[in-house]
Amino acid sequence: MSEGRKKMFITFSICGLYNWFLSFQSVSLLIFAFSNPILFFGRTYSDEACGMGCGFVLLVGGIAFIAEMIKSGKKEKRTEKFMAKLKKEDPDFSEELFISKAQTIFLEFQKAWQKNDLQPVRRYFTDEQFKRLNLSLEEFKKEGVIEKISNLQIMGADVDEGGISGHNYFIRVNFLFSLEQKIIDPKDREKADKTPPEKVETSETWTFIRKRGEKTPKEGETKTKINCPSCGAPLEITGTGKCPYCDVMVVDTTFSWLADKVIRDI
Repeated sequence: MSEGRKKMFITFSICGLYNWFLSFQSVSLLIFAFSNPILFFGRTYSDEACGMGCGFVLLVGGIAFIAEMIKSGKKEKRTEKFMAKLKKEDPDFSEELFISKAQTIFLEFQKAWQKNDLQPVRRYFTDEQFKRLNLSLEEFKKEGVIEKISNLQIMGADVDEGGISGHNYFIRVNFLFSLEQKIIDPKDREKADKTPPEKVETSETWTFIRKRGEKTPKEGETKTKINCPSCGAPLEITGTGKCPYCDVMVVDTTFSWLADKVIRDI
């Protein structure tokens, strides 16, 4: 590799990695996709040409970075506007209490996952999301893989975005947390038992939804009356429960915020 090409490779790599660590993965992939064919499959360029190439990449990377920052700023303003609108429509809504409740749900879910039984946290999820989580758990069980988690600590939890989607309000919460994790493969259990747990710092984004127009229950209000969507019987439940008449699982999406999507960031 020529000296000019080496400089070009270093420049591409630095720009790509810099944007990646800033979570601008799309910019990084664009830079790497542009650079690799030139560096390894193109003809030999002069140092002057490589210098121009480096300048071009820095310019494109800088523009992309600024564009991402502007986009992020717009999202933040939209979220602030939405939260103000929500609090105006629902005076009893408290962002602080919402985050506290979200953290409780997050921790209860992790405990339920460890016990291979998600029913205790069923009331916190929409039908679709609970099915997805339960399917993932069942796949783990079939494979015989055991995921042991210990010392889980939430390092931060904040509102990442809020807005309106169709007939629902949504609030996305980003959880930054650390834990000690050990994946035990049934094919090599003896080796896994001797391997110490791995310390992991990661994050998850949870999207909570609530129907537009619904209000935060006042203190002491814990129940809501609805009708079973299957048999029509009148019900009085908290969050989620089974209809005593037909045993159909009933989710009350009008009562509280429910987790509709859970994404583990990689």
